[in-house]
Amino acid sequence: MMLVMMAVATIGVMTYALCAATQLRSQIADAASIRVQGEHLAESGLNLAVYYLQNPKSSPVALTYGESGNVHYPGESPLVVPGLPGELAVTVTNPANGTFTVTSVATFEGNTTTATATLAVTKSKTFDYAAVLTGSPTLNNKVKITGGAITSGAIVQNSATLLGTIIASNGSSFGGSAATSVTPTIYPVSAPYYLPYYFRGGKKYTAKLLQSNVLTSLQLLNTDPTNNPANVLYVDRDITVFISPTLTGTLAIKAGAKVSLAGNLTINPIYNDMPALIAAGNIAFISNAKTLQCNGVAYVGGRVTGSGTTSGCKFRVSGTLFAPVGGWPFESSYGGEVEATYNSARAKVSALADEIEGIDTLRVRSWELTNGRPQ
Repeated sequence: MMLVMMAVATIGVMTYALCAATQLRSQIADAASIRVQGEHLAESGLNLAVYYLQNPKSSPVALTYGESGNVHYPGESPLVVPGLPGELAVTVTNPANGTFTVTSVATFEGNTTTATATLAVTKSKTFDYAAVLTGSPTLNNKVKITGGAITSGAIVQNSATLLGTIIASNGSSFGGSAATSVTPTIYPVSAPYYLPYYFRGGKKYTAKLLQSNVLTSLQLLNTDPTNNPANVLYVDRDITVFISPTLTGTLAIKAGAKVSLAGNLTINPIYNDMPALIAAGNIAFISNAKTLQCNGVAYVGGRVTGSGTTSGCKFRVSGTLFAPVGGWPFESSYGGEVEATYNSARAKVSALADEIEGIDTLRVRSWELTNGRPQ
């Protein structure tokens, strides 16, 4: 009897151990499955952020101005990935120009998994037309655009000379190589937002402030090539250019400020990927027979006006005339010529409008999960 009882007890212990081991294996398998699914969900958040960083116009939420000069997808929370259980919180920051840090926190079955990535991005934009506009610009017979134009509305020609492909809602009505309607998508332009700072080659620089009327060419010289290598001159108040200088660099005008031209002004950017003009503010011709020559991309976000007789004045761009806000920026008070000629060598920018710049390269510097396991 004693032997039988010992045998029964031994079988019971073995049965319990077997059941416990089976249950433990099941729990381990369930935990492993939850961990793996949480990792996949967290990495899905990283991949989603990468996609929207590469395709900002597809972002389902408003873009944000990065702390280091890049307009970008900021992330979302809470975020549900179709077909995957659980929930995500994705955050994208811009710790350095051209660098993004992505954090994706996945919550699944009561557990959280965090995935992080650091991405290095280089961006630039090459324009394809002599004039990139928005809305329905009304032109006149003193306007000549050579190299095509694109706008989101209809162009009112009024005897203006338009040569090259015209992309507008009424593009087919123009002669030459006319095209049908295509609406360009343009986000709010970031270049004026960061002034007097600008970003180039992954670094942040400070423009030189012009605080008084320009009476000598010495005021336009680059006095600090280390901190301002592109010689960007920044205007935050109303000033007048009385002489006829050549600026080797870039002229930037803050919104609300105005540069009045009593003389001629030629602008030659130091680098081919820098714009000639960033005018968030206004430009006024206050003397007749004066010329503003921009040999590069000319961003005109303010208005161009005239005072007195301006019939002999000229606003010329060799590169691209880029006016993404307010339609045609030349008011009726300006009676001079407007001439935009496409120059492919001067139509590329890497420090103008971050939102519309295409990505040249995206390099992953790091990609890992909470447990430190590199991917």
